[in-house]
Amino acid sequence: MFHRARNIIFFILFLGVVGIGCTQIPLQSYIQNVDNQALFFDYFLAQETQQSITRYFKDACQNHTVAMSKICVYMKDAFPYINTIAISLLPNRLMHVEIKVHKPQYMVNNTHVLINNGLLAYKEIFTQQIIHTLHHVSINLPEENRQYIPQSAQKCLEHVTPYLFNHYKLFWQDAYFVWLCDKKYPCFAILFHQESVPDTELLHHCNSIKQQLIDRGVFDQKNKKIWIADVRFADQIVVYAKKKGGKHGTNMF
Repeated sequence: MFHRARNIIFFILFLGVVGIGCTQIPLQSYIQNVDNQALFFDYFLAQETQQSITRYFKDACQNHTVAMSKICVYMKDAFPYINTIAISLLPNRLMHVEIKVHKPQYMVNNTHVLINNGLLAYKEIFTQQIIHTLHHVSINLPEENRQYIPQSAQKCLEHVTPYLFNHYKLFWQDAYFVWLCDKKYPCFAILFHQESVPDTELLHHCNSIKQQLIDRGVFDQKNKKIWIADVRFADQIVVYAKKKGGKHGTNMF
């Protein structure tokens, strides 16, 4: 009876060590003692993405000379949207692998998804269900680095409220030219600095200006101008019109 209890305690402790993550698996021989692997993913990863990661992982496990901790590092290099990999060994010689990815935040330029580590990942990596829930933004990406958005743009997005996304399209040109284009009246835009995202009071003033322009009938179909409420100045809003196209972001509308 005593020997049986001791064996059960030893088995529980063994599972505890293996199950807390890749870096806790001490020996390469751990892979050799496994008959099969079962991988589990976040629900918002597309099926093809899951299959690619599964193939990579199982192929890597065929090399019994590579430590599991190294395989996890290689996987995160190959799939940089992976956040954590947790591995445990089940009693039936099955390796249980749970893969968590960085959470999708925004759709960028209709081609990429911004995840919460600042990385831009191709939208095809994720399911259509999660893509449809993301707010869309347009960001001018530097030629030298299109894998990450500028840090200043990341900080700016942190202060954009759901109300703004529901009523405006956001265009980030650079730190000094950030645009909110009205969804209902595309010929009206608010121009602000990245560190001064319009608050409720400022939006109220901009809406009053927009209503005056509506009353004047300047938003008709023949209008070829963008009316801009420039709120980058202290205690004032500068309103002016520019032709569509040109520099400083107006070509983004």
